[in-house]
Amino acid sequence: MTTWQDAMQRGHLHYSMPRCYAPSMSTVPEIESAIARLPEAERDALEARLLSRRFGLEALDVEERTALLASLDEAEREIDDGHGLSADDLRRSVRGWTGR
Repeated sequence: MTTWQDAMQRGHLHYSMPRCYAPSMSTVPEIESAIARLPEAERDALEARLLSRRFGLEALDVEERTALLASLDEAEREIDDGHGLSADDLRRSVRGWTGR
């Protein structure tokens, strides 16, 4: 055993981890606990990243992504050509879809 290890073992040398060191976490409760300690802005940024991974374009396969982008391009062209719905028309359509 080296001198410094011996000194640590006897309690004569105290080592504090640097602030940038993050201990490994392997369970959901450990991760949730660490998230709860984050500042609100960092929690919000993490949430946005996770939602983007789960529901964003990255979550789609190439075929789905291509179809979605083509659909959005078509919708944009229709709006530019004046073939859009007014807000009231859209509300009526949504009510019809949801049965309300």
